[in-house]
Amino acid sequence: MPYEPIFSDEKYDTTSVPNDPLKPSEIKFSKRKGYGLYINCNNPERLLQNEHIDVLNKCIKKNHFYDKEVFFTMEHNNLIEKDIYMGYLIENIGRSDLYITVKNLGFNVGEKEEDWYGIKEWVDFYNTKFDILNKDRMTKEQLQRLEEIIPNIHEPNNNQPITFRIPKGQKFFVLGGTSQDSFNGINVFDSANKKIPTRNIVNGVVLFEAIGSAIGYLYVYDDYKNIKFDDRSVEHLLIKEGNEDFSRVYKGYDKFNGVIEGKVFWEINDLTKPQNLPVKITNYYADGFSLLNQEPFSEIKNTKPHTGEFRQWITNANPQKCMKGDEKSVECLERRDNVIGEDLITFRINDKNFKDIIIDNNHNDGSGKFANTANWMVNYIVEYILVNRGNSKRTIKVTMSANGILTALVVDKEGKVIQGTEQFAVLVDDKNNAKNNYYHNFEYSTTVEPHSVSKFYVEYTLLPNSCGRVTHQAELQ
Repeated sequence: MPYEPIFSDEKYDTTSVPNDPLKPSEIKFSKRKGYGLYINCNNPERLLQNEHIDVLNKCIKKNHFYDKEVFFTMEHNNLIEKDIYMGYLIENIGRSDLYITVKNLGFNVGEKEEDWYGIKEWVDFYNTKFDILNKDRMTKEQLQRLEEIIPNIHEPNNNQPITFRIPKGQKFFVLGGTSQDSFNGINVFDSANKKIPTRNIVNGVVLFEAIGSAIGYLYVYDDYKNIKFDDRSVEHLLIKEGNEDFSRVYKGYDKFNGVIEGKVFWEINDLTKPQNLPVKITNYYADGFSLLNQEPFSEIKNTKPHTGEFRQWITNANPQKCMKGDEKSVECLERRDNVIGEDLITFRINDKNFKDIIIDNNHNDGSGKFANTANWMVNYIVEYILVNRGNSKRTIKVTMSANGILTALVVDKEGKVIQGTEQFAVLVDDKNNAKNNYYHNFEYSTTVEPHSVSKFYVEYTLLPNSCGRVTHQAELQ
């Protein structure tokens, strides 16, 4: 697995108490701190070459890093009228050798509908064959639609970490690209030399550790000799060029180790009734914010804390809300009071004048609307702790639903994946009637013995081209 939980040795009191001990669990999410760097590029999904915008043979994302663990992700649709290559090139700019340890990667080039979600990429990245559970609950029509979305679940490549020594001044593609243009012809886990046909999708993810000083470049090219190696390429954030609107482009970096961590904790006993277990959420949004006539990248003023108790919670969504009169906007419809918000990453980038830009919960994007930063392709690890202080065994059932596809699994308190929990959560959409959409949820149930503690970790990722919002609940049965 690319990431593992950080285990604690906390002790919990499991002795009897005369009253129902259940209280709402205060939920807090945070980015895993360390020496990491998360980089994402979505341009936005479209790669174009026309009179207004031309990304061919240019760098569309550039970052410098020194002694870092880098988690790089991307998602794009090739709308250039020719086949292309894409690759993340690492250049050693230090005075000595650069050591790059590739922990794993996934690279998905395809044309069918399921390739939008990068399923192959994430099966390979997690070294895990995820499955579709509980198909018996689905109708014939839903099963047929599911087969269109996920027709074939392949066996993972089971890549193992590998280290490359790159001399001073040399370059190589750590993901994709072309091996003939890499130092020593390096082809990392056979991801190089994959042509992306026009009108096809490409998604990629790689996790690597860099010891030394380096620059990473994401190149779009038809021939490596044609690349324009200049800083004033299209690494900067475009807003509008001619008739092309790039105002909702999202790409940039955030300083954390690629993992969003959360924790929920409840105490129960025999007096605790079956229910969806309660949570307490404090999120931050501005009262009376309007989507209308906001300046691009402007700060959202008057963001304040709001606290409430709920029976479900939502991650992978911006908590900012709209003022009365703006409710017909899609952005408004997606916001709820039980959105966590603290889990979302920040995009740091610059505009075409090389001015620093921040896109996050408290800054609008290039359209002047609050950011659609739903944490696609970001790893989550949520710790669940249930303390049973009663004399009867109890069962807890955890579910997650997503507007798209999740990969998810459960890790026990010893750090081992619980076999049979590796699964997809899928929105099986009805093309003819959205009211008939079916959420095929992630589910995990476990029994908590009397006077004991159940601790486990749910690890999941929202796949590219899904919509935002992952809804969570924990049911005590």
